[in-house]
Amino acid sequence: MNKKYVFLDLDGTLIDHATNRVSDKTIEAIKKGQENGHEFFICTGRIPALFHGVEETLGIHNYIAANGKLVMLHGEIIRNEFMTEDYVNEFVEYVYDKKLDVAFESFDAYILNSHFTNTTDQFIDRFHLKVTDTIKDYHKTNRVYQMNLMFTGDYHFLEERFPYFNFSQANEYGLDVVEGEGMKEQGVKAVVEKLGIPIEDTIAFGDGYNDLSMIEYVGLGVAMGNANQTLKDRADYITNDVSEEGIYSGFEHLGLLKK
Repeated sequence: MNKKYVFLDLDGTLIDHATNRVSDKTIEAIKKGQENGHEFFICTGRIPALFHGVEETLGIHNYIAANGKLVMLHGEIIRNEFMTEDYVNEFVEYVYDKKLDVAFESFDAYILNSHFTNTTDQFIDRFHLKVTDTIKDYHKTNRVYQMNLMFTGDYHFLEERFPYFNFSQANEYGLDVVEGEGMKEQGVKAVVEKLGIPIEDTIAFGDGYNDLSMIEYVGLGVAMGNANQTLKDRADYITNDVSEEGIYSGFEHLGLLKK
């Protein structure tokens, strides 16, 4: 088998929300895959400050963070795209007036602009994030890669009001907000172009709406058993639920564990 480049979503794919941990079988699968010469990437909406040691546990130091805006490859940052400051200012003022909370993802911090509602607590609890600081107008003195808007319901009015942003459901309590077209697949593309690898040697595993573009871009897209139906419909293969060792089962099925 050719060397494969495997892009792994974090929440709901590597991390089981029910236990807030990576299973021993998942760790074993990645170790075996690495021993067989395959290369692995954490590919997430989170920033590195929110990895909470998962990268060390897995021995994976390549990553695509902030939904593709920050890419680390072999110790070198090869993509580093911040949001346009004026766009962020306009958006934050708009949602603040509506008493909606926003969180900012900078290189090394996850900061709330406000804390009006308990939707914010539900969002943070859903991803088992550490309690973040609340610093109003943090974005005015710090560059940010992405924002989280704590919001439930139909968000199409936001897409119409802010056409330069891409809105994606992060979980049932909030949205990922990035600038421009594309999400994680832009990070994968940066890796593919940097290494000059054929797209057919790339594989991605995911479960969420922010994994859709990545699943469709790579050579082979795998949906977790716990993935949303839209992702399952677009995937090339559906593996087990994260709680049923979906990573190990998927690796086994694809031959990544064979010598």
